[in-house]
Amino acid sequence: KDFTNIPISAFSTITKRLFTEGNFTIVDMIDLKKHDLSTYEEFKRHGVRSARFYPLVDSSGHIFGFICFEFKKKVKKAPSARELLEEEKFTNKISSIIELISKEINNESTDQKAKSWTSPFSN
Repeated sequence: KDFTNIPISAFSTITKRLFTEGNFTIVDMIDLKKHDLSTYEEFKRHGVRSARFYPLVDSSGHIFGFICFEFKKKVKKAPSARELLEEEKFTNKISSIIELISKEINNESTDQKAKSWTSPFSN
């Protein structure tokens, strides 16, 4: 809840990586401290040791936010195929729901493309 309604540009290191890599993992948050002290401090406050990030992407392919899975212990760099699939499904559903809600609020029609959209970072 601490990250809701904050521009993604406030997290410069995370934002850059989302745009260049898609999803990614920070195995040790100490690594983040070297590049982005304020973001590191926020995660430290949560007791986070590792985190995995996924971009929230609309049906037009624009990144408008991110999902962060926080871990109290260090995680391995690459998630298992099963973990990756589950996390991507979760992220895709959240992206679609936010886009649909946004369209309803703005009185736009809900298009089928948004309902069945999947991440461009999925394999």
